[in-house]
Amino acid sequence: MSIRFVDYPLAPWPVLEEGIHKLGLEEFRKIFVFNPHRRKQYEGLLDAMKALKQAGCTKVYIDGSYVTRKPLPGDYDACWDAIGVDQAKLDTVFLDFSNGRQSQKTKYEGEFFPAQCFADSQQTPYTEFFQREKHSGEKKGIVLLELDGNLGS
Repeated sequence: MSIRFVDYPLAPWPVLEEGIHKLGLEEFRKIFVFNPHRRKQYEGLLDAMKALKQAGCTKVYIDGSYVTRKPLPGDYDACWDAIGVDQAKLDTVFLDFSNGRQSQKTKYEGEFFPAQCFADSQQTPYTEFFQREKHSGEKKGIVLLELDGNLGS
């Protein structure tokens, strides 16, 4: 798959072109893990995806400045498909939204939201909410990672 980045007025960094871009883990790594800072965040994401997969999750959508050309993103944003997830096997940190989701950031280097929940008072699902560039309001892309293969680093 070919990934393209686009520039929008007011957006501080080039963003993914509009749509949901399904990537394999290796392709994702090649595109987005291009310095030690991003590598640390990627390793946290891998740990999180392993924990989600163990609970039965099959899909994770990645957003935030991590999927832009920003060299040093503060973190990444993710939403995970809750369908089929065994709550008894789910790491409770994925449901801890206190203190700005600090426990998620500390453990996994990013923030996580159930994809079936609403992101705002207009009841926008996270997968749709994530596809809006926050500075310009333009549509942008997000990444879909399916958790069906090996999640090795």
